[in-house]
Amino acid sequence: MADVPRAEWIKTVIDNLRTKYPNGVEVGNNVIDIDATSRREMTLSRYSRTLLRTLPKIYANKLRATNNADEILKASRNYVNEALKHPRKDNIQEFARGDVLLRIGKNDYRAEVIVGKRANGNLIMYDIIGFQPTNIKKISRMQDIVNTSKETDVSKEATDRDSASDINSIRENSEKSNTYEKKLEQDGF
Repeated sequence: MADVPRAEWIKTVIDNLRTKYPNGVEVGNNVIDIDATSRREMTLSRYSRTLLRTLPKIYANKLRATNNADEILKASRNYVNEALKHPRKDNIQEFARGDVLLRIGKNDYRAEVIVGKRANGNLIMYDIIGFQPTNIKKISRMQDIVNTSKETDVSKEATDRDSASDINSIRENSEKSNTYEKKLEQDGF
């Protein structure tokens, strides 16, 4: 994004998503499409426009992250199904929201990945929202502590997966969530 003029960011991201993921992303036994709805939401959703207006550096990082949509979908965990909040015209019947940790350049974030399910059963990557600055190294250290406290008869792979789920499910309290913009300023964003 550094080489692309700001006026061309959205077009560049849309073209890249269209070219890089024409057949979606295979995740487990599912294919998650990245279609026109996905591209529009990831670049122009209400959340994206708010980021652009209030936190343009995080918006730029969100757009940079789309280049690794496949990795984001594969790394996301702890999905929770959600009912629709309003009638839809795009044939999406329900959503699932998962957690993911992202490193974009030197910046670490915790974010939510939203996957939509269409009436025909097809899945689409809908958006990545809720970017919260974090410190992945700190989380890794916490994960190591959790790993050492697990039962020894559990396999290493299962322990790692369980630990990541435990860490990824920790939510910041509302006071911290409401002040993350101040943290951004302190961290030089």
